[in-house]
Amino acid sequence: MKGGMIYFGAAAVFMLVVVIVAMVISGGFQMLQESLGLIGVVGFIALFVVIDVVFMAMVRRSLKSAMEQGGQGDSSEQRDESQM
Repeated sequence: MKGGMIYFGAAAVFMLVVVIVAMVISGGFQMLQESLGLIGVVGFIALFVVIDVVFMAMVRRSLKSAMEQGGQGDSSEQRDESQM
């Protein structure tokens, strides 16, 4: 389970970098700074990070439940094979 989370974490960091670069190139941060000040820029990044953390928690919970269900299925298959 931890191996899969590393890939999701790397993808999340990559997406954060992509969004920051896109916002800098398009002038999005400049528009946010003009209308809301530095708080708007920091708030945007913080909001993105919070959404990312919630996504990671949901993926982790999903992977954990899938691993638990998969583990139960494997043990029943082994019992079926040993009975034959």
